[in-house]
Amino acid sequence: MPPALLKGRKDLDAYAMEFPARLRDHLTVEEVVDGREIRVALIGNDRIICLPLLEKVAGQRQRVCPADLDETLALQITESAITAFKAAGCRDYARIDVRITPAGRIIVVAVNVHGILAYRGSFAQSAQAAGLAYQALINQIARVARERYGSFREIEK
Repeated sequence: MPPALLKGRKDLDAYAMEFPARLRDHLTVEEVVDGREIRVALIGNDRIICLPLLEKVAGQRQRVCPADLDETLALQITESAITAFKAAGCRDYARIDVRITPAGRIIVVAVNVHGILAYRGSFAQSAQAAGLAYQALINQIARVARERYGSFREIEK
């Protein structure tokens, strides 16, 4: 059954009844968080580097990098993302997605570690804004992993 947008407990109860009883305890319920979507690309382990923050414009494919944020808010977002990175046990790299609610709260909505290194993806776009070409980004992630594993070979053009 596909995900559903429900508007309260009554809708949730009705939706849950559509599943076999043995599956009802395994449903995942998430609150929809309105607000600006910021993607935070992080690289590192002991020392974590934050690439320029990227904003995904709501309802569009457009991404703005660096995101238009004041310095204080950008720092708070970065700190929240690094806290989430560590709490989730991430290693080497991750993309943390946060929402800034209309009231100004920062909410971590996702910690992504797979499928985030597409050549034209948001992680690569953040790297480019930091002056890192795609190959340099991949090499940087490999260097960070090497610190844990002890071997590394540069990717050549």
